[in-house]
Amino acid sequence: MAKTKISEFSATSADNTDITNINIAEGCSPANVNNAIRSLMSLLKNQQDGSSGDPFTVAGTLVSSGTVDITGAFRLDGTAGASGQALVSAGGANTPTWSTLGTMAAQNSTTVAITGGTITGITDLTVADGGTGASTITANSVILGNGASTLSGNLVAPSTAGNVLTSNGTTWTSAAPATPFSWVVSDVSSSSSISGGTTSYSITSNTIMVLGTAYSYMGGNSGASLGVRIKNSGGTTLFTYTLTGANEGNGGDGGSGMSARSAWSVAVPSAAIGGTLEFFRVSGSASVELTINQVVKSA
Repeated sequence: MAKTKISEFSATSADNTDITNINIAEGCSPANVNNAIRSLMSLLKNQQDGSSGDPFTVAGTLVSSGTVDITGAFRLDGTAGASGQALVSAGGANTPTWSTLGTMAAQNSTTVAITGGTITGITDLTVADGGTGASTITANSVILGNGASTLSGNLVAPSTAGNVLTSNGTTWTSAAPATPFSWVVSDVSSSSSISGGTTSYSITSNTIMVLGTAYSYMGGNSGASLGVRIKNSGGTTLFTYTLTGANEGNGGDGGSGMSARSAWSVAVPSAAIGGTLEFFRVSGSASVELTINQVVKSA
């Protein structure tokens, strides 16, 4: 059979007696040698540019230092794989295989880096996976932590204009701001004289402080000091204070005609509302002239 392609050449030299019907057997015409060389060059070119349609088998390593262009089917171990499959390395000297990319789990899911583009059409990412668990979140709402649950289920809407985020000790709500604290000061100008007894002043609603003065005549070094008992509505003493110091003027320079006047204030606890301030002389022998000047109440 005429050898018209390189694939038809024989590995046994003696069997190669022609090339494209040119006789190159022993004793052939010398003119056939020239023709055979020219024909061989043509076959090699046909092999090189692929026009011969001949397969090319490499038993060793095929090395290319340029570009490898494949215009037909690419087969690996006799198969071109299925549509959409890719070559996956089997590692080491093992032959790669055709494999479907499939899910991220089928790839190296721990080293995936997304550096651009747009992700659409996916299931909402859960909070545990770094998402919100929701496709939409109500506009202008404040998002509160909701454990591993969907964040859209724990929102605070703006509500009424002027509202502020307010803690109730457990969560946050939109609520009107607390009314600023204010107070009212009223003049009283109630006076009394205290010697051995007491003088009481009724504590009415919203009272937070009572202010006044104490006057003591110091003749003969016998000045007196003023005290107060704060009592609740049941008459129980909550606190006892000395307001103007112990035995004012009881010193070597206290003489006839001298006196002492002191300003005092009493902060009223809420537990005392409805009770009384009971003023009394703490020490000394002179009387104490007590004047209640002002009462401060919360507005």
